[in-house]
Amino acid sequence: MFSLALLAYFATLLGISSFYHSLQKWQNHSEDKDISIPSLLLEEPFHKWGNRLLTKQKELLKEQQKRNEELKMYQNLFESLGEGVLVIHKAGHLLLCNSQAKKLLEVRKERKMEGLKLLEVIRNMEIYQFYKSLLHEPAYREKEILLGGRNRRNLLLRGTSIEDGKGKIFGAVIFLSDISSLKNLERMRKDFVSNLSHELKTPLTVLEGFIENLKEGGWENPEQAGKFLEIMERNTKRMSSLVQDLLLLSQLEGGKFQLDLQPIGLEETIQNIIEDLRSIWEEKNIKIHLECPSSLEIMVHANLFIIACKNLLENALRYSPPDSEVLVTCKEDSKEVRISVHDQGPGIPQHEQGKIFERFYRIDRGRARSKGGSGLGLSLVKHIVQAHHGQILLDSQIGRGSIFTIQLLKKKEEHKEKPYKTDITGVP
Repeated sequence: MFSLALLAYFATLLGISSFYHSLQKWQNHSEDKDISIPSLLLEEPFHKWGNRLLTKQKELLKEQQKRNEELKMYQNLFESLGEGVLVIHKAGHLLLCNSQAKKLLEVRKERKMEGLKLLEVIRNMEIYQFYKSLLHEPAYREKEILLGGRNRRNLLLRGTSIEDGKGKIFGAVIFLSDISSLKNLERMRKDFVSNLSHELKTPLTVLEGFIENLKEGGWENPEQAGKFLEIMERNTKRMSSLVQDLLLLSQLEGGKFQLDLQPIGLEETIQNIIEDLRSIWEEKNIKIHLECPSSLEIMVHANLFIIACKNLLENALRYSPPDSEVLVTCKEDSKEVRISVHDQGPGIPQHEQGKIFERFYRIDRGRARSKGGSGLGLSLVKHIVQAHHGQILLDSQIGRGSIFTIQLLKKKEEHKEKPYKTDITGVP
């Protein structure tokens, strides 16, 4: 009797084990779709219990599958955002970190962040303190920080705490936005207003002084009055030139300038520019060498192209020392024409080269103003070249001078392939 009872008990355990194994196979999506239920469990009271267990298991698996799909949807949503997203548990470990956040924080894309402590992977106290403030004082917050590393950048942190179903805080979510470009534009705007004010103030002060002098009787001395008028005329032309350059630059930046492309002879055009600048290179005894095929033509907007080339050559002459040489070369291949201006000036530091094409930007402001010019020349060159869908390149070393190169397409049809866009943040 005891043996029969033990055998029955063993069979019962075996049946339950087999049934559990079948449920596990179903849960793991086994290819075996038929779940074998032991005959013992088809009898009362196991039959009713087995059906309930199987039904409950199906419901739980269906609910889990639904939650997994929702989780995947939210993960894809966070990945598609252009902003970095961090979801952090109140214990300090990461629950979610999308690829954009890894990029901004300079973390390898393949590195798994979930489950790691925030300070282990980010090591930035400002972000950590911002996260802690969200836990202590639940409210929407913003903060700007400067992030170091290989690429220094300005980040805007926006965050809020997360509550569970009972209203208790269990973590925080932080959105990270790269606002470096906005900060750069803000800096450029402030510099522009400051520099423009200075550029206009100097000639206006001169005019005001000489007008006052003439009012007090200076006009009675014809020779002195003539000199005053010459200086006043020169400063008036300087302001007029500045305003014209600003208007042209505004049109180019807005993409509103309509190009009238026509073929021009490159050698003759540059020879005329050299002649226009004769007073500068003769005064400094600078020799200009031009190497350009006489048959070379290019499709450009003539007036704009002349402004660009004249600004480059004038810039080279102003910064070249006396008794030096400036070389202008024109070369072509099947698709492009390249016009290069090589001077023997002081050269441009590497860290300044990305800013040299900004409006009013000067490496040595005092020295640059003493050499004349509005401070808009190189910015105009860049935007004129971009309007022709070309590139302006710079190769410069301290003590070895600079080479500015304009690259332009040769055929008119190629200019129409792409709409004109402008970039005011640096060299394309």
